Amino acid sequence: MSRKDPEARRKYLREYQNNWLKARRESFMKDKRCEDCNSLNDLIIYGKETKGLWSRKNYIELASELKVYCKECYVELNNRISSEKNTRHGHAVGSGTPTYVSWQTMRRRCVDENHPAYKYYGGKGVSVCERWSVFDNFLSDMGERPIGHTIDRINSDGNYEPSNCRWADWKTQAANRKKRSTPYK
Repeated sequence: MSRKDPEARRKYLREYQNNWLKARRESFMKDKRCEDCNSLNDLIIYGKETKGLWSRKNYIELASELKVYCKECYVELNNRISSEKNTRHGHAVGSGTPTYVSWQTMRRRCVDENHPAYKYYGGKGVSVCERWSVFDNFLSDMGERPIGHTIDRINSDGNYEPSNCRWADWKTQAANRKKRSTPYK
């Protein structure tokens, strides 16, 4: 390696750092087992801050905070963490529980002009009370959605609000329905 050749020097330094990094990881992983299942197979290092971990400066400070998991436990941990990030009340924001989906659909029917049922709800002046713009409030007023039930307005001319809504099965809802000139699509 020549001092005059900067590319060769960079290559040498990169190789030196990679070797040092590999040795540091191997020494850290020596005698490590999965934190959950005590396995020795396919171990992965997990920590809040792994970026820059293997630099000489950070290694000593951060190594004590790291945990080691096997691949299966690591995937399970990541799923659990991302699920906790996406929920505040036990109801997923993305995919959703039946209660959350009912709340979301109820709001869309009344607000979203592109929703297929908007003309029967928002288009006819049906609205959702302001309190129910927050899912936590809806959940505390209505409770969990029972299996086989959906949200029903007691007075079909009224709005979605605590005093006018209930969880009802299809039979109850059919008896409470107005006749439509065109079928719902």
